[in-house]
Amino acid sequence: MAERRKHPRFRAREHTFAALHNDCTRIGKLKNISSGGLAFEYTPIDDSTCNGFCVDIFAAHSEFRLSNVPCRTVYDIALPRHETDGTFSPTFLSRQCGLQFGELTETETEQLRFFLKTYTHGYDR
Repeated sequence: MAERRKHPRFRAREHTFAALHNDCTRIGKLKNISSGGLAFEYTPIDDSTCNGFCVDIFAAHSEFRLSNVPCRTVYDIALPRHETDGTFSPTFLSRQCGLQFGELTETETEQLRFFLKTYTHGYDR
């Protein structure tokens, strides 16, 4: 199946995170990111739904932080847990959330390009 995404996505490096916030907060490990959006994995602390409208992107062990990026939630799905022996367990311990960025300022766009170049695998622009 051909990739239908408008923007190529890149695998995030270790110790990069996203924090979705507005009516709630969800913080988790960044899985992949593009110039159009991102996906991150998080462990829910309650059963409430999260309709965040801004996301922060940051790297641990670094001063980099891109704050209050406008976004909308595209999906928020439960991830199945696999036992250490590789068998499937129906218990869900974490979730993955996909976000689409809204209108970015010129400064935000430049910061995002820097993040893609510095904190992802495979970005070469």
